[in-house]
Amino acid sequence: MNLFTHKSKDIHLFRLTPVYLKLAWLTIFILGLSACSGLPDHLVKEAKEVFPTKLTQQKQSNTNSKKDFNASKSASIWSFAEPYAIAEKWDQHFTDSDSEVSAAESMYEKQILLMIDDDQAEKTKAFEALLSTFRKHLNNSGKSAKFPGERLNFLVTTRNNAPQIFETANTYYSEILGIEVAFTESAYQAIKNYSNKKPDIRERINKLTTKVEAATNALNQVKLQYGFHTAGESTDYAALGDQTVALKGMRDDISGYNKVTQVKLDELYRSYTKILADQRIDHYVTIGRATWCEGDYCGGGSTQTYPPVKVDAKVFEYFESQGQIAKVSGWVSPSFSLNIPQAYWNALKIDPGWKFPRNDRYAEYWVESTSSNAFHKYIEIVNDKASEGTWEAVYEDNFWNQNDNLGMAILTKPYGYYEEDILKEAQPAGMAMIASPVMANGAATGSNQYGEWRQNSSGTSFWHYYGMYSLMSNLMGPSRYSYNDWNGYHNRTRGRAYYGSSGQWGTRGTQTYNNNRYRNGNYAKRNPGAVQRARSGNLNRNNSGAGSIRTAGSATRGRGPSGGGK
Repeated sequence: MNLFTHKSKDIHLFRLTPVYLKLAWLTIFILGLSACSGLPDHLVKEAKEVFPTKLTQQKQSNTNSKKDFNASKSASIWSFAEPYAIAEKWDQHFTDSDSEVSAAESMYEKQILLMIDDDQAEKTKAFEALLSTFRKHLNNSGKSAKFPGERLNFLVTTRNNAPQIFETANTYYSEILGIEVAFTESAYQAIKNYSNKKPDIRERINKLTTKVEAATNALNQVKLQYGFHTAGESTDYAALGDQTVALKGMRDDISGYNKVTQVKLDELYRSYTKILADQRIDHYVTIGRATWCEGDYCGGGSTQTYPPVKVDAKVFEYFESQGQIAKVSGWVSPSFSLNIPQAYWNALKIDPGWKFPRNDRYAEYWVESTSSNAFHKYIEIVNDKASEGTWEAVYEDNFWNQNDNLGMAILTKPYGYYEEDILKEAQPAGMAMIASPVMANGAATGSNQYGEWRQNSSGTSFWHYYGMYSLMSNLMGPSRYSYNDWNGYHNRTRGRAYYGSSGQWGTRGTQTYNNNRYRNGNYAKRNPGAVQRARSGNLNRNNSGAGSIRTAGSATRGRGPSGGGK
């Protein structure tokens, strides 16, 4: 006997047996899942145990409703109710009730039970929809069966309590008129204050007027029938009761309309603007390092990641395109050498020997990742109150989208406009708040809540902000907006940022850095060259001069050791 061969067979069988066992158990598991899968148990239980009972109960309830109603036909009240029963076809509701319950019963026997027997999990949604329809049939059946009796009671109550019904109707109408008076007073005041919204507000007034006219017609019908009632004449109590109920619904509808519209009108009395007061972006470079030795006793070497180093835009841009930047080599006397200029290495301010293993003699250094954190600082003016915030972190895409807009209003909603009218395109701070001028003898005139047009000694028109809004002037700089400034803004291309006729506003504008706020801001200190060019008028909007780093966020390089690294 060949022991080696037999041993091999034993090993072969030993290795395959667990595989067969696994396949067998897997087959059993799948069959078990198949046996357990199907429609949800709680839905099946409801359909099989609850639905038959509900169906029986609904049939009995419908029978009782019809029996009670038929009994009323033998009572003295029927002479009063019969004309309404005929005109409104009350008996049809019992027919409708029978149809609904029959539809439910047919659905249960021909669809629901079959789907339960089929018991397929993928049909769960269809099964749920079927059960929902069954419930609706029963609900509709019950409502239809109860309607004649409930309608009879409603009409009798209306007849017996006509004075109270009439008083209730008048109360609803009085409330409607009160809402109308308050609404129209507020709306016409808004038109007076903000004539630019007159067409929209008039449309809102007309819509309310239409609603009130419908309520007036309903009340007139109530008055007419109540007059017949008090005179002992033939009265349509259905109209008396139904129109009173309708008046309540109209009152609720008009009240809701008033609240929603008043919120809209209140928007006209709110003004706010958001100005980009300063901006900065912090750049970081993270360096990775691998060390090793080449002896058999060395082990696997080690890898370290240095803490992120904050750098300026120029250094950041350089390292964005770098891989290996330095190395250590030499078994007897290891030496450190750079693959990059010394100045860039110095900018990293890192110790090449940081946590360097004692026995390792080789190392490589590479750019592990780069990242940027962007920040904005805003000034917000709400009505006549201004506040300056602290640095806020923003998405880098947002930072670059707003990069041209230092000192600009990036969000503006003047008085007299709705929230949906908000101006999101960047523009000179406060420019959107200037009143459209009326020319008189060649001079701009006119005013609004913010200020007024005036003329200087040479006859040039300029915009003067009132005391509470004089802070706008502090945000603009020493110069004032002239008529020519406004005219350029007025004739601008809508939906696009506006930096002035000669690009004098914004991050690259000559006018911006005449203001100490921006000249001494963080952006100016970090980008003195860009500011100098902007003030001289030599910086165009296609070249910020402040670095062109526009990454989409952190970038992981993953440039590990090359060559002999372990």
